Amino acid sequence: MISSRKFFLTLIICIFNLIVKAQTTQEQFGQNRVQYQDFFWSYYQTDRFSVYYYLGGQDLGKFTIIEADKEIESVENALEYKLNDRVDIIIYNNLSDLKQSNIGVSVEQENAGGTTKIIGNKMFVYFNGDHNDLLRQIREGIAKISLDNMMFGSNIQEVLQNAVLLNLPPWFTEGLASYIGESWNTDLDNQLRNGILSGKYKNFSKLTGDDARFAGHALWHYIEKNYGATSIPNILYLTRINRSVEAGFQFVIGKTMKQLISDFFNFYSNQFSLEKAGRTDVNSIDKIPIRTRKERKYYQFKPNPDFSKVAYAENEIGKYKVRVYDLEKKKRNTFLRGGFKSLTLPADYSFPLIAWDPSGTKLALIIEKRGKVFLRVYDFEEKKNTERSLPNFQKILSISFGADAKTIVMSAINKSQSDIYLYNYLSGNITQITNDFYDDLDPHYIKLPNRNIVVWSSNRLDDTLRTGALDTLMPVGQFDLYYYNLKSKSKLLTRVTNTPYANESMPGSYNENFFSYISDQNGIKNRYVADIDSFLDHYDHYYFFSDSTVVNPKYNIDSLINAGILVADSLKKIPVYRDKTHSFPNTNFNKSILEEENALKAGKTAELFYSNGKYLFCQSKNEKQIDTLNLSPLINSSYSQQLADKLSLEEKKKLMKPALADSSGKISDTTKIDINNYIFQSEFSNKPVTGITNENEKPLNVTSKKDWRLKLRRIIPYSPLFATDFVVSQLDNNLIINRYQSFASNGGIFMNPGTNGLIKVSTVDLFEDYRFTGGFRLPTNLGGSEYFFSFDDIKKRLDKHYTFYRKVDTRVYNANPLWAYPVYAKSKTNYLEANFNYAIDVTKSIRGIASYRQEKLVFLSSDSFSLRLKDYNENWIAMRGEYVFDNTLKIQTNILEGSRYKFYSDVMRLVQKNGPFLFVAGVDYRHYQKIHRNIIWATRINAATSWGSGKVVYYLGGMDGWLFPTFNTNTDVSLTSGYAFQSLAQNLRGFNQNIRNGNSFALVNTEIRFPIFSYLINSPIRSEFFKNFQLTAFADAGTAWQGFSPYSENNPFNSTVIEEGPITVNVNYFREPIVAGIGWGMRTTFFGYFVRLDWARGWDSGILNKHVWYWGLGFDF
Repeated sequence: MISSRKFFLTLIICIFNLIVKAQTTQEQFGQNRVQYQDFFWSYYQTDRFSVYYYLGGQDLGKFTIIEADKEIESVENALEYKLNDRVDIIIYNNLSDLKQSNIGVSVEQENAGGTTKIIGNKMFVYFNGDHNDLLRQIREGIAKISLDNMMFGSNIQEVLQNAVLLNLPPWFTEGLASYIGESWNTDLDNQLRNGILSGKYKNFSKLTGDDARFAGHALWHYIEKNYGATSIPNILYLTRINRSVEAGFQFVIGKTMKQLISDFFNFYSNQFSLEKAGRTDVNSIDKIPIRTRKERKYYQFKPNPDFSKVAYAENEIGKYKVRVYDLEKKKRNTFLRGGFKSLTLPADYSFPLIAWDPSGTKLALIIEKRGKVFLRVYDFEEKKNTERSLPNFQKILSISFGADAKTIVMSAINKSQSDIYLYNYLSGNITQITNDFYDDLDPHYIKLPNRNIVVWSSNRLDDTLRTGALDTLMPVGQFDLYYYNLKSKSKLLTRVTNTPYANESMPGSYNENFFSYISDQNGIKNRYVADIDSFLDHYDHYYFFSDSTVVNPKYNIDSLINAGILVADSLKKIPVYRDKTHSFPNTNFNKSILEEENALKAGKTAELFYSNGKYLFCQSKNEKQIDTLNLSPLINSSYSQQLADKLSLEEKKKLMKPALADSSGKISDTTKIDINNYIFQSEFSNKPVTGITNENEKPLNVTSKKDWRLKLRRIIPYSPLFATDFVVSQLDNNLIINRYQSFASNGGIFMNPGTNGLIKVSTVDLFEDYRFTGGFRLPTNLGGSEYFFSFDDIKKRLDKHYTFYRKVDTRVYNANPLWAYPVYAKSKTNYLEANFNYAIDVTKSIRGIASYRQEKLVFLSSDSFSLRLKDYNENWIAMRGEYVFDNTLKIQTNILEGSRYKFYSDVMRLVQKNGPFLFVAGVDYRHYQKIHRNIIWATRINAATSWGSGKVVYYLGGMDGWLFPTFNTNTDVSLTSGYAFQSLAQNLRGFNQNIRNGNSFALVNTEIRFPIFSYLINSPIRSEFFKNFQLTAFADAGTAWQGFSPYSENNPFNSTVIEEGPITVNVNYFREPIVAGIGWGMRTTFFGYFVRLDWARGWDSGILNKHVWYWGLGFDF
């Protein structure tokens, strides 16, 4: 009886191992967010905002909290909607730091169905050296959060309801947020001019991405001009109520969307066509034959001084190159490559920066690597690179060489403010010219007769260099030009321009007597030239006494000297001259100059334009003599004329408005800020305020109010705050945990998981550095349960993931002939896993996994037989190592571009005396080649082998995510090869699972994926069913074998056993180890699930088998 019980126990264990394990062949890839430094966060908080900043960003935090409190009222008035919850604003010192954050990292789901992303009041911004742009980001972020809450609701019920019923196009939402965030300006006007004249914005349904966003911005601006700003919240309200964009516009404006867009296009088409008259067409300028590609952006167009070479940067969604084009040889060379393509992170066009030295033999580049700034100088004569780190700066915004080949003039950010520096890159010496909170950009060294100056663009309010507190003034004005005299080093700058509604930038030497710059004063960015003259400003009066010297005394010293009270040794009157600039327009183009750089030796200027959807690299000769008397002013564009009329009206109002004075005759100071609203904690103590009284008011208890203000504005260290990120409720046929199944010695049959309901909830902290996820599968019977908990810590470069999984199920076994009654048991699986991921860079990572698994079978004592059955325990420990590469881009659902692969190895051992060891090594390579637009050719090569005292048997055949799998029992599985685990080798369509098996396998899949409607319909498709509908044609080929070679006669698929009554016959025959399948399929999204249907025929040993249909759930490889 004991032996029979042992036999039954062994039989049950085999079946148990088979049932509780299941297998998913979906490998985990993915790109990385690389944290090169630790961020220690603090924040300011008001009733409406919490603003988070880190080291070096305290002034940015002050600016953001002040401006956000100001701007939210304006945004709410524009939308006629009030946010009820506090908004979290996360500010990064620069874009490179933002790219290190984990914000936006999503947890990839194999099925999209049933996933609800929770909308939160969180936004992030970054500083690029321009506070105006930071203010735009703040306004646009507030507008986006307000729109999301307004249109989709602020609780889960409203979000679920409106997400299904309200489908808004990107130009509507993104365009409206952009419209509220940024007032119309000359840059936007020029972008619209390019788009309208090229016909790009004639049909909104064809627009996607940034084009859709900008077109929406322009349309909302058009609605404001022609129908009034109050019509916009009415459109939003009716759109939400009717759940129709068309209804919103129809009821408020009285026109269909088609009519409105047609009116919009015709209005601006007529306006811009009229503005072309009398202007130089940029397409007629002398061009440099540099090949460009539509999908790339070009910038930093820099000629060397004799114009024999030009350097430029090109960037394709984050991956950049620096190229040098030789105009004499007509040859292009690449000098630098860097970056990574990404559709989820914003591309950084602020680097690389390029500058030629005065001799034209050295090319300086500013690059950013691993979160740090580097200067690289290439010597064309010695043909070598020198590189050094620049740790003194958070970011460098622009560079140019000074008077010699060792001095670089730069605009750089340090402590969240942009200033002008002189940097000797040989000695490392740094000279700081400005040190204030104003934005100082585009510095250039210019040598003119009797003057060595540095000219730059700044939004400062006056011409005196000083430091100031950010609490009193905000650097958000227009940009004018100023210059600093390197010889006199006076704190008094010379102001070159003073244009209240225009911006000037990109100064440079034009010829020996003039320098040039770019201005959008007439509404189009044109080149202006300027010269410098001196004039008598005043006289300085010096009084020399025997013991002192008095200069320009404020009292009447002459009367004292005449009265004999003071006796002067001598008097001297010295004239003081000041510089004055005269500016003149030098070009009158019909399109804006994007960039320009002068080559002084050659007397030429390099100009970069964008026209008719492509970049133009142009050159023009500089005039040696400029007739300033015969130059006529440029004609304003329609938009610029509106600004000029506005300025004229304001000037008239100032002249008509009488001066306001208080009762004491003092003019009231309207520039003072209400400091009661803005007091910040700092390292300096504030002087106590004793009291403030008004003759009509009682004394205030100022001390208590001060304490309350400081409490509101105190610096608060950040501690993690968690909120719900997403909720998943879907059907799923993938395993939550486990890569391998235990092998069953009674024939080896793979137990495929069923399709059950899965509920999963995830919460993250504010910065998405920490994530808690929990989930459970709906049980198929009341006696079972399956759930898991995981914790992710991805704050640092080494990501850490911890998981606990438990499954309990009730089993009923038939013990005949040992026992006549059913035997009941509880199968229990406990699994612990620690997963570590070290990011080498964005595309490459090294991963390590350590796991412990316990399997337990507890027999329920319902009778004397089951009472004597002992519980069974099995404990396994495992280690896994992976090297992963992934540079793929997601074009659309199931359509990728690029490559991904991994090499992996497993080591496992059963924890018992003389327990078996198992080793696995494998590779999974996938490449997605774009054929045309979104048609791709996908190829996968997958292979693995196992060895040791325990092995893995791989069952070849079937498809990933097969809903109704069939296991082929006709192919024998060796029971004497020491198999400890089993796994599937897929895809091999045209066969059931286990057409071949063994401890090694190799598999190739190749297929064409054709999203037919997305390809043929050249406009956004709202229906997920039609947008993701894809046709595929595929071919699969592979083999699995035992031992060294698939052609060995000892492979199990070369033999079979035939039993007929008492006669057993072993038949050996040779079969071709390689099998293949061909077919076609369809994929689409159906009720939120990505479903697949394939038809395939298999080829085995020269025979083409009958076709097989496959239904699958989840994405392709």
